[in-house]
Amino acid sequence: MCYLQVDEQQAGSPSPLIKDYCDITSDSISKGFFGSYRLLGFIGAPLEDITSDGVKIVPPATTRELDYGLISSWIEDCQSHDECSVGSDPSPEGATGIWLVDVQDMCLVQRDWDCRYIALSYVWGDLVAFRSQKTNFPSLQFPGSLNGVMGQMPQVIQDAITFTANVKQRYLWVDSLCIVQDDNTFKERYIPRMHLIYQLSLATIVATTGKDANKGLPGISYPREAPYTPIKFSARSLEAKPPCILPLMWKSKWKTRAWTFQEGIFSAKCIYFTDHQVFWVCSARRASESNTEYYHDGMHLWENSSTSLFSRSSATYRESVYQSIVQGHSNRTLSHHYDSLSAFAGLLSKMGEAFDRKFVSALPEKSFESFLFWMAPYGGVLRPRNNAMQNSDVMVCRSPTWCWTAWDAYVYWDSWRQDEFMGKAVTTKSEVEEYWISETAGLRKIGDKGHSDHGDQMFASSLHEKQPYILDSRCTESDVPPNTLMFRGTVIDARAFEIKSPIFDPACSRYFQGHLTGAGWLYDSNGRHCGTVRGINFSKSHDQQKWRMILLSRSDQDEVLQADIDATPSTDLPPEYPSAKEYYEEIFDTTAYNYRRWWALNIMLVERKGMWVERVAVGQIHADACNPLLSSHLRKQFS
Repeated sequence: MCYLQVDEQQAGSPSPLIKDYCDITSDSISKGFFGSYRLLGFIGAPLEDITSDGVKIVPPATTRELDYGLISSWIEDCQSHDECSVGSDPSPEGATGIWLVDVQDMCLVQRDWDCRYIALSYVWGDLVAFRSQKTNFPSLQFPGSLNGVMGQMPQVIQDAITFTANVKQRYLWVDSLCIVQDDNTFKERYIPRMHLIYQLSLATIVATTGKDANKGLPGISYPREAPYTPIKFSARSLEAKPPCILPLMWKSKWKTRAWTFQEGIFSAKCIYFTDHQVFWVCSARRASESNTEYYHDGMHLWENSSTSLFSRSSATYRESVYQSIVQGHSNRTLSHHYDSLSAFAGLLSKMGEAFDRKFVSALPEKSFESFLFWMAPYGGVLRPRNNAMQNSDVMVCRSPTWCWTAWDAYVYWDSWRQDEFMGKAVTTKSEVEEYWISETAGLRKIGDKGHSDHGDQMFASSLHEKQPYILDSRCTESDVPPNTLMFRGTVIDARAFEIKSPIFDPACSRYFQGHLTGAGWLYDSNGRHCGTVRGINFSKSHDQQKWRMILLSRSDQDEVLQADIDATPSTDLPPEYPSAKEYYEEIFDTTAYNYRRWWALNIMLVERKGMWVERVAVGQIHADACNPLLSSHLRKQFS
């Protein structure tokens, strides 16, 4: 095997670019060659080499101009791939057709869903530019109408129109043109179908280079990076390896945006525009203009695997997919807080169809109480909102505080304490009889509660099927704000505890301490740590006099022993729990409180707002710290 070690040369460095050129085998490889590596160059085959069919071997190269013919061939070849047609969603029957940009007649047209079209995924940014509105939408349907407003469109849309025409396609889908932006009825029809829009497209243009929509597509409105010039020596050539797609993607603004998260998941065929070259990804093929193989074992473009992602049907798998998707989405950013639910609507629609699930706000009705216990491990900020009874035309976040979409925060579910740890399963018993949600048509009892039994049974529920104690004399059904969660539960006065940032024992590991960044520890009247909640942003001021704790459920688990930890390979251990003691120290001081059956009370910390309360955080507290308080605080609770 021939190896060439090529290093990146730092400015002003006297060290040569080429350090070593040698013939080695796996037995004679030099010391120091281990671990991860980065391939920076190729050695081309001898220039005089001739293949068996008589074709001369030449090094691959890209140019600053797009190879439209090559890209068009990728699109057409994909139509014959069996892998790219398996499991794709059928066109919706009886549904209103899809609106598209006709790049030949330069107008907006409505076509059937099985029409061939290209979709565009890009970063809007804070740009205010031309878009479809109620006032101009009718006129944009006349042939040639878009020619008159091309100069007002963001550059990325202009370039997408040019690209679509040059790859011999007629139709393009762009959100700002194909959805009337100030028509709520129009939005309600198409935003929940974003999964269909991207999945049914011939391919999706992914604009990876832009900070906003004014950055066009490289190779169309502005030149790409100059291609690397091969260096010839002897009978061979040395060519620098073009950048791989993954590093370019991870550095892109596109990879940070919430809207593009679902667009990436549902786009089964993607055309990635980078400053160096264009990449193609579909279920059957990875390709690039340079013909360089860039796929490797560590490459997980799972965004392009929506077919397999939603194909399995076990309850455990469905729950894990939902949780993984929420974690990925919540780590993205939004320009407008009122889009927090809309940017997730396509994913909800797809999961609802694939998994036969219903959602209330963005939480599954099946195992509702388990999903209600989502956490913001590093703290969260409640998205801007006005009074719950505000006029519906006001552009604010309307997600209820009990749903993660109301918060600007990274979200996850703690499987170590909700499912199992060290092979010891967690059993959860609900302390809430039933949950009700206020909807436009009235109150409705939502799906089942408690920890999942991995079955499919759901409580039957209908509007106005309410128990007498859900509402009292203080309010009527019409007084309840939309999306209010209502239930009867045990309330604990949080003023009995001091809630503040953790004070760590110096002996605790750094992983343990880092894991609790943003957590709030509860201290009893004797100053002993007795519980932990997650989600409090301690950089913000809080009126803790209005805080209450609601008991949602109790959990039980066989005691985790140090012997369990010692018997587990270190590679299978979570770094935040290097010992059994620290597993419990996260929740309570083990010198003051002890493990016992059903010690864990699962609580929601809320803040009173008049008749209603808002969620602040969730967590666990040791039962022995609360037992003296529980018996005297049983009453109705509205959240």
